[in-house]
Amino acid sequence: MVTKAAIAEEVKQPGRNLPLGMLLAWFIVTLFYIGVIVITVGVLDVAELEDMYQQGNIMPVSLAANKFMGLPGFAILSFAAIAAFVTTANGGILAASRSPMAMSRDQLLPPFLAHVSPRFKTPHSSILLTSGFMITAIVFLDIELLVKTASTLMIILFILVNASVIIMRESRIQSYRPKFKSPLYPYIHILAIVTYGALIIDMG
Repeated sequence: MVTKAAIAEEVKQPGRNLPLGMLLAWFIVTLFYIGVIVITVGVLDVAELEDMYQQGNIMPVSLAANKFMGLPGFAILSFAAIAAFVTTANGGILAASRSPMAMSRDQLLPPFLAHVSPRFKTPHSSILLTSGFMITAIVFLDIELLVKTASTLMIILFILVNASVIIMRESRIQSYRPKFKSPLYPYIHILAIVTYGALIIDMG
C-alpha cells in the first residue's frame, strides 16, 4: 500500500484511483489467499501438515500442488512464486527510488537524483542508486537479519502512516484536503497502531 502512495504523482486521478486500487487489490488478494488455504487444507491430511510443521518444512502449498497435479503442478507453482518475487522486487524498487527523488527536489540530496530519463520518464539515477544499495545489502549482510530488519522497518512505517493521518486531521491544516477519507476514523487507525506495535513486540 505504501508503494502505491509513493507513485501518486504518476497516477491519473490519484484521489480516486489510488484508494480504489488499494481496496480492490486487498479484496482480490484476500479471496485468493483464502482459496489457496482452503485447497491446501483440503488436499493435505492433518497428519501431513503436522509432520511438515515438526520438520520445519514451510512449503505446504508446494506439497499440495505436487499431490494435486503432480510434477507439472509443482513446476507451475514454482514459476508463479518466482514471478511473484520479481514483481515484488520491481514494486519495491519503484517505490524506494521515488524517495531519493523527492528528497532531491527538496534539496536534501544531490540534484542528480531528481533527473528523469527523457526516454523512459523514470528517475534513472535514483533507481540505479536504490538498486545498488539493495544489491549490496543482500550480498554483504546476513539475509535473516536483513529480512527481520526490513520487516520491522515496514511495520514501523505503517505505524507512522496511521499516526500521521490522525495528526494531520486533528491539526486542522488548511492545505490538507484529501479526496478520500478513511472510514471509522480514528478507531481503525488506533487499532492499526496498537496491532502493529504488538506485532513488533511479538517478533522480538
